[in-house]
Amino acid sequence: MNRFSFLTLIAITVYASPPASAGQLDLMKSGKLQCYSPNVETRTCAALAGYTFPGNSVTNQAWVLLSPNPIIVMSTSSPVTFSGETICGPLRHADIESATFTINGQSVAPDVAGKLRAQMLQAMAPRLEKQICTTYAPSGNGYVTQITVDGVADASDSSSVSVVGPKDGYVVGPTTGPTPTSPDRDRR
Repeated sequence: MNRFSFLTLIAITVYASPPASAGQLDLMKSGKLQCYSPNVETRTCAALAGYTFPGNSVTNQAWVLLSPNPIIVMSTSSPVTFSGETICGPLRHADIESATFTINGQSVAPDVAGKLRAQMLQAMAPRLEKQICTTYAPSGNGYVTQITVDGVADASDSSSVSVVGPKDGYVVGPTTGPTPTSPDRDRR
């Protein structure tokens, strides 16, 4: 897995999208999605994140590109909490254990999913169960992520993010190179 995918996975899995304002929170409540490293021309994102608001809780759903060829996508669902303009929480072992995976848009067999989970747990081991906070700073027409791990800034982990609608046609897929045109493209 390349460095971008690993760092993006951490940012997305751990509370991908704190609101920069109440307006953005309202957008997330209305079903908008966060598109990480968007490619407007191909309508692809290195990751997509959305939220549900059951009761007094918030759950982040994330779809993260792990490999561009073949297209491997990991899907997670994680509880989150908002604290002002930041979302914080641990990157949980349980979130990776319950993740699902697709390869070129097809669900993977249980043994393949097990191998992918093991790889992700190994790659993410240094950050598992640590407090990770993500803040989004306005930048142009979108946002730039600012991440801390156990209170220490991680300047190496910054991504651009755009807010998109579920009907805007954005999918998780390679954000460079030719447009994926097959039905394999993972959608939210």
